[in-house]
Amino acid sequence: MIYIFLSIFLFLILFSIIAYLIGKKKLIYPHRTTFTYYKKNNKPYHPSHLNLPYEEIDFELEKNLNTKIWLIKNPNSKKIVIYLHGVEESKLFGLPYAKFLYENNFNVVLFDFRRHGNSNGKFCTYGFYEKYDVKKIIDFILQRNDFQNKKIALMGISMGAAIAIQTAVIDDRISCMIAENSFTTLRKIFDDYQRRIIKLPFHYLRNLVFSRCEKIANFNSKQISPIEDITNLKIPILFIASQSDDRIAPKYSEELYEKATCEKEILRIENANHINAIDVEKEKYISTVISFLDKNLK
Repeated sequence: MIYIFLSIFLFLILFSIIAYLIGKKKLIYPHRTTFTYYKKNNKPYHPSHLNLPYEEIDFELEKNLNTKIWLIKNPNSKKIVIYLHGVEESKLFGLPYAKFLYENNFNVVLFDFRRHGNSNGKFCTYGFYEKYDVKKIIDFILQRNDFQNKKIALMGISMGAAIAIQTAVIDDRISCMIAENSFTTLRKIFDDYQRRIIKLPFHYLRNLVFSRCEKIANFNSKQISPIEDITNLKIPILFIASQSDDRIAPKYSEELYEKATCEKEILRIENANHINAIDVEKEKYISTVISFLDKNLK
């Protein structure tokens, strides 16, 4: 009997070590999706592929941390939408969104978050540092002669939506925002990941992973909490919730919507998964987004 218990104990130890290493890698070292993936799958990976006028800028977020910005310029428009991509994605994912926004008279800003795409950041911190990166990009945009006196909206999906909420708390130049399939707290969404992928319901592994990652990347995961930030926002928000999302459950968008005290709307897309809401009900999606932005970027 003792050998059975010992075997089970050793198995759990080994499994926990493996799960810990996987969890740490997924959390602060997410996979980078680059143009090679888009090229292989016949997806647009450059503004020119969608006939979008653009300016490419190498931008320094801080010392030894650079990113690339695409400015999709619409000279006759005073409205700017900054698109914020999700984890493991890049600014390339935002190109189809930039297309319909440009066609509806908006300027669009696309860039790669740290540790994503063409940026050279080492770690992903889900908004702890990224919200300040967005703020610096807003500083840069509004200092340009061709972008002065323009109104700004943030549009984020998944992690990008969570970062949009966190950014709006610290920057009152943002007039409105769109949050598609955001999480409520980083710790809660990691618990969901742990149950779905690693098949462990216990919090102890999450605590081990976060403790180690916080030391490596020098951040505080408990502060990454859009559900708390949302109560401090005064700007209009459009939530978009994919009803068949198996990565970030639609209940989190509902919780954020209920918690928000500002002017708010919610668009629920049936049969949409985590990142394809725009494809499932394209006409409804685009018309709702454009109507919301036109109303709040006057």
